[in-house]
Amino acid sequence: MQALQKKIILCIQAAETTEYGNRKENNILQKFIRKFHEPLPSYDKVIEQWTLTEEFKERYEKISSNPEYGNLPYTEDMAVRLDISYRYQMFWYAIHYREAEFIHRLSKCDEGKQRTQEAYTQRLKRLACVMPVFISTFHSLPKYMTYAENGKWDIPLYNGIDLLIVDESGQVSPELAVPSFSLAKQAILVGDIQQIEPVWSISDEYSFINLKNLGIVSNQSSEKYRFLENNGFLSSSGSIMKLARKSCNFTVKGEKGAFLTEHRRCVDSIIAYCNDYVYHGRLLPKKGNEVKYKSLPSKGYVHINSYSSPGKTGSRLNRAEAEAIVCWLELEKDNLEKTYKKPIHEIVAVVTPFKAQEAEIRHQIQKISGNEKYKDMIIGTVHSLQGAQCPIVLFSTVNSPEDHSLFMERDGKYNMLNVAISRAQHHFIVFGNMNIFHPEENTPVGNMAKWLFDDPSNEISNNFIYQQEVPLCTYHPTLRLSTTEEHIQVLHQAFEKARHRLLIVSPFISIHAIENDQLVPLIRHTVQRGVDVTVYTDSSLDYDTKTNQLLSRAEEGRNILIENGATLIEVKGIHNKSLAIDNHTLIEGSFSTGYLPTAIKNTPATNVP
Repeated sequence: MQALQKKIILCIQAAETTEYGNRKENNILQKFIRKFHEPLPSYDKVIEQWTLTEEFKERYEKISSNPEYGNLPYTEDMAVRLDISYRYQMFWYAIHYREAEFIHRLSKCDEGKQRTQEAYTQRLKRLACVMPVFISTFHSLPKYMTYAENGKWDIPLYNGIDLLIVDESGQVSPELAVPSFSLAKQAILVGDIQQIEPVWSISDEYSFINLKNLGIVSNQSSEKYRFLENNGFLSSSGSIMKLARKSCNFTVKGEKGAFLTEHRRCVDSIIAYCNDYVYHGRLLPKKGNEVKYKSLPSKGYVHINSYSSPGKTGSRLNRAEAEAIVCWLELEKDNLEKTYKKPIHEIVAVVTPFKAQEAEIRHQIQKISGNEKYKDMIIGTVHSLQGAQCPIVLFSTVNSPEDHSLFMERDGKYNMLNVAISRAQHHFIVFGNMNIFHPEENTPVGNMAKWLFDDPSNEISNNFIYQQEVPLCTYHPTLRLSTTEEHIQVLHQAFEKARHRLLIVSPFISIHAIENDQLVPLIRHTVQRGVDVTVYTDSSLDYDTKTNQLLSRAEEGRNILIENGATLIEVKGIHNKSLAIDNHTLIEGSFSTGYLPTAIKNTPATNVP
């Protein structure tokens, strides 16, 4: 082990000298020490010696094939080499050394079942030789860190833990965690206050009463109360992660703690939502936008014209959404498994804000034959995916337009959507009634709408909903349009048959679609016949979310409509497409692919008296 340690030091010194020169030896003592030590070999000589071990060379060639590891600074490149060679060997030597130490300690063990401070401490140290990491919850930890003395069986073993590591600390309420910190010498907390929050058991009112009774604050508007609230001290709104951010003595660029900036889980287009609206551009996406399953957009949605209903326990469910998700899984399963070369439960996870919807989705799965293939699939609330990841995440929104509030943005916070979206590695697909989304609103769901609707191609056809033996969503069509040709034909007929008024509603406007469908002469001739042609479009969807400027294809499309006599009206919150001919025919489209942006898909047409 000493020889390995010497090699490690030599490699680090060679890399540092090559990268920084001799600036690390800028005092007399260092120069004096170097004078009486053997000369440091060159970096090239060290690398040449290192590559003599074929196993090291193969590991390095494999890992350096990743572009991220190309052209690293000398010290960083050496750190990579050491991690796959000498340090790796040192790790295994240390394991075997501790195994031998365990056997040696056990042979001298004579404390029996005593639980005095000394006996119990020695027992824990002995176990640590073969189990260096003990895993526990905050509820269980105190009972394992107590000893007995003078008839007392629950004396805390203060400072008995060398290092306490807390994962998902953003989910831990302070009153639950703080007592356990007295048992540790040092602590490292890992977590994110922008993800799932703790489940607080008391209200702000009771928290204030407790503080007042203890003489800490006199009123909730006091500066001290605000300090305690903002820094995570309150058991009604705080977390141990907030406390750690205030108390940590380790800083990076003036900020306490270390913020992990590089993101490698999600493709860039998915993590963009979290980066733009939650972390305000601080993340550095490293994944790129390459996906395996080319048939799906990286972020997409399926419009389901359905309604939510209350569950048995006050939660909410949406049966049509649950049925649509199960139907989609059945349709895509074989292709997904062929693409990923994995079983479906390792490819897709289904999440929702509501426990009742989780139960409904599981119920719908039980109704299909061969449902055992979904037995191990993650299906649950957003909490079930905290800390996890999956290639494809299906998100069931549940809510419908008449619901007064959206649970997924409760209290105006991004936490739930931040977790749900950032679990998806390649694809995040929303199943729901798109009429609950209002991109003109600066809210978590409103900004999610901006992100989802920034490209018409993000819509996934919901034809499969209506192609079932019993359609999943109720509708009463006299005619159904499913192809591009049928769409164009009906659109042309609408211009020809209109006598007084033609209304077109479309979330998007595109010059390309207008020209491809040869609509310019139709608009001009219809207006010349005295028909009022009015086009309603959304006031925000055709704008670049970064610059807030109208996209060129939309600007050209709008100009050509106006130039040929149509009236263009911008309205906030245009989602559906509609085509109304005089007072006798109404054609309703699917969600975002409208009459003027591109060919309509999945369109029921209904005669209206």
